[in-house]
Amino acid sequence: MPTTSPTGSNSSTGGSGQNGDNEFFGSLTDNETADLTPQGYVSLLTVILQVVLFFAILFGNGLVLFAITATKNLQSRTSYFIAQLAIADILVALILPFHIALFLNRELLNNFYICLLRYTTVLVAFLLSLLCLLCLTYDRLLALTYPLHYQLKTSTLSQRRSRAP
Repeated sequence: MPTTSPTGSNSSTGGSGQNGDNEFFGSLTDNETADLTPQGYVSLLTVILQVVLFFAILFGNGLVLFAITATKNLQSRTSYFIAQLAIADILVALILPFHIALFLNRELLNNFYICLLRYTTVLVAFLLSLLCLLCLTYDRLLALTYPLHYQLKTSTLSQRRSRAP
Protein backbone atom coordinates (compact mmCIF):
# COMPACT_ATOMS: atom_id res chain seq x y z
CA MET A 1 0.00 0.00 0.00
CA PRO A 2 1.47 3.38 -0.94
CA THR A 3 2.27 5.86 1.78
CA THR A 4 2.97 9.54 1.53
CA SER A 5 6.08 10.98 3.13
CA PRO A 6 6.09 14.41 4.82
CA THR A 7 7.77 15.87 1.70
CA GLY A 8 4.80 14.85 -0.46
CA SER A 9 6.44 12.05 -2.46
CA ASN A 10 4.92 8.59 -2.64
CA SER A 11 6.68 5.45 -1.56
CA SER A 12 5.67 1.79 -1.68
CA THR A 13 6.30 -0.72 1.05
CA GLY A 14 8.58 -2.66 -1.30
CA GLY A 15 10.94 0.16 -2.27
CA SER A 16 11.87 3.78 -1.94
CA GLY A 17 9.47 5.01 -4.65
CA GLN A 18 12.08 7.33 -6.17
CA ASN A 19 11.80 5.88 -9.68
CA GLY A 20 9.77 8.15 -11.93
CA ASP A 21 9.63 11.09 -9.51
CA ASN A 22 8.82 14.37 -11.17
CA GLU A 23 9.19 17.53 -9.12
CA PHE A 24 6.14 19.11 -10.79
CA PHE A 25 3.51 16.41 -11.07
CA GLY A 26 4.30 14.03 -8.20
CA SER A 27 5.44 10.45 -8.66
CA LEU A 28 3.86 7.67 -10.66
CA THR A 29 4.54 3.96 -10.32
CA ASP A 30 2.95 0.92 -11.94
CA ASN A 31 -0.07 0.48 -9.65
CA GLU A 32 -0.59 4.09 -8.56
CA THR A 33 -2.32 7.12 -10.00
CA ALA A 34 -0.63 10.50 -10.13
CA ASP A 35 -0.61 12.17 -6.72
CA LEU A 36 -0.22 15.87 -7.37
CA THR A 37 1.47 17.95 -4.72
CA PRO A 38 0.34 21.56 -4.19
CA GLN A 39 3.29 22.65 -6.30
CA GLY A 40 2.15 20.14 -8.93
CA TYR A 41 -1.33 21.68 -9.06
CA VAL A 42 0.15 25.15 -9.53
CA SER A 43 2.46 23.86 -12.26
CA LEU A 44 -0.38 22.06 -14.03
CA LEU A 45 -2.54 25.18 -13.84
CA THR A 46 0.35 27.26 -15.21
CA VAL A 47 0.79 24.93 -18.19
CA ILE A 48 -2.96 24.90 -18.91
CA LEU A 49 -3.13 28.71 -18.75
CA GLN A 50 -0.13 29.04 -21.08
CA VAL A 51 -1.72 26.68 -23.61
CA VAL A 52 -5.01 28.61 -23.47
CA LEU A 53 -3.09 31.89 -23.79
CA PHE A 54 -1.21 30.52 -26.81
CA PHE A 55 -4.42 29.71 -28.69
CA ALA A 56 -6.14 32.95 -27.62
CA ILE A 57 -3.21 35.05 -28.90
CA LEU A 58 -3.11 33.19 -32.21
CA PHE A 59 -6.88 33.41 -32.69
CA GLY A 60 -7.25 37.07 -31.70
CA ASN A 61 -4.32 38.39 -33.68
CA GLY A 62 -5.24 36.18 -36.63
CA LEU A 63 -8.67 37.83 -36.65
CA VAL A 64 -7.05 41.27 -36.57
CA LEU A 65 -4.83 40.40 -39.55
CA PHE A 66 -7.76 38.91 -41.44
CA ALA A 67 -9.92 41.99 -40.82
CA ILE A 68 -7.21 44.36 -41.99
CA THR A 69 -6.44 42.41 -45.15
CA ALA A 70 -10.09 41.66 -46.03
CA THR A 71 -11.59 45.11 -45.44
CA LYS A 72 -10.59 47.91 -47.78
CA ASN A 73 -11.60 50.64 -45.30
CA LEU A 74 -9.15 49.29 -42.71
CA GLN A 75 -6.14 49.54 -45.01
CA SER A 76 -4.66 52.75 -43.68
CA ARG A 77 -1.38 53.77 -42.16
CA THR A 78 -2.62 53.23 -38.60
CA SER A 79 -4.06 49.85 -39.50
CA TYR A 80 -0.71 48.75 -40.87
CA PHE A 81 0.91 49.63 -37.55
CA ILE A 82 -1.78 47.58 -35.81
CA ALA A 83 -1.09 44.70 -38.21
CA GLN A 84 2.62 44.89 -37.38
CA LEU A 85 1.72 44.80 -33.68
CA ALA A 86 -0.45 41.73 -34.29
CA ILE A 87 2.45 40.00 -36.07
CA ALA A 88 4.78 40.84 -33.17
CA ASP A 89 2.23 39.42 -30.73
CA ILE A 90 2.00 36.24 -32.81
CA LEU A 91 5.79 35.93 -32.49
CA VAL A 92 5.38 36.17 -28.72
CA ALA A 93 2.78 33.40 -28.89
CA LEU A 94 5.07 31.18 -30.95
CA ILE A 95 7.64 31.34 -28.14
CA LEU A 96 5.18 30.00 -25.55
CA PRO A 97 5.45 26.28 -26.53
CA PHE A 98 9.21 26.50 -26.11
CA HIS A 99 8.75 27.92 -22.61
CA ILE A 100 6.21 25.24 -21.74
CA ALA A 101 8.74 22.59 -22.77
CA LEU A 102 11.40 24.23 -20.62
CA PHE A 103 8.95 24.48 -17.72
CA LEU A 104 8.17 20.77 -17.92
CA ASN A 105 11.77 19.62 -18.46
CA ARG A 106 14.10 21.65 -16.25
CA GLU A 107 17.13 19.62 -17.38
CA LEU A 108 17.13 21.58 -20.64
CA LEU A 109 18.05 24.70 -18.70
CA ASN A 110 21.51 23.24 -18.00
CA ASN A 111 22.45 23.88 -21.63
CA PHE A 112 23.93 27.37 -22.11
CA TYR A 113 22.72 27.75 -25.70
CA ILE A 114 19.13 26.82 -24.87
CA CYS A 115 19.11 29.42 -22.09
CA LEU A 116 20.60 31.97 -24.47
CA LEU A 117 17.97 31.14 -27.10
CA ARG A 118 15.21 31.34 -24.50
CA TYR A 119 16.03 34.84 -23.32
CA THR A 120 17.04 36.16 -26.74
CA THR A 121 13.76 35.16 -28.38
CA VAL A 122 11.73 36.66 -25.56
CA LEU A 123 13.73 39.87 -25.66
CA VAL A 124 13.45 40.26 -29.43
CA ALA A 125 9.72 39.50 -29.50
CA PHE A 126 8.90 41.93 -26.71
CA LEU A 127 11.12 44.64 -28.21
CA LEU A 128 9.31 44.24 -31.53
CA SER A 129 5.98 44.68 -29.76
CA LEU A 130 7.31 47.71 -27.94
CA LEU A 131 8.65 49.31 -31.13
CA CYS A 132 5.33 48.74 -32.90
CA LEU A 133 3.52 50.43 -30.01
CA LEU A 134 5.99 53.30 -30.12
CA CYS A 135 5.49 53.82 -33.87
CA LEU A 136 1.73 53.62 -33.48
CA THR A 137 1.81 56.16 -30.67
CA TYR A 138 4.00 58.55 -32.67
CA ASP A 139 1.69 58.22 -35.67
CA ARG A 140 -1.33 59.06 -33.51
CA LEU A 141 0.56 61.98 -31.95
CA LEU A 142 1.23 63.44 -35.38
CA ALA A 143 -2.38 62.91 -36.42
CA LEU A 144 -3.68 64.72 -33.34
CA THR A 145 -1.17 67.55 -33.22
CA TYR A 146 -1.02 68.36 -36.93
CA PRO A 147 -4.29 67.13 -38.44
CA LEU A 148 -4.00 69.12 -41.70
CA HIS A 149 -0.35 68.33 -42.31
CA TYR A 150 -0.86 64.69 -41.37
CA GLN A 151 -3.38 64.19 -44.19
CA LEU A 152 -1.05 65.82 -46.70
CA LYS A 153 2.02 63.89 -45.63
CA THR A 154 0.35 60.49 -45.47
CA SER A 155 -1.48 60.69 -48.79
CA THR A 156 0.18 58.92 -51.71
CA LEU A 157 1.54 60.65 -54.77
CA SER A 158 -1.27 59.33 -56.99
CA GLN A 159 -3.89 60.77 -54.64
CA ARG A 160 -2.15 64.17 -54.74
CA ARG A 161 -2.09 64.15 -58.54
CA SER A 162 -5.77 63.29 -58.77
CA ARG A 163 -6.63 66.29 -56.59
CA ALA A 164 -4.53 68.68 -58.68
CA PRO A 165 -6.46 70.75 -61.29
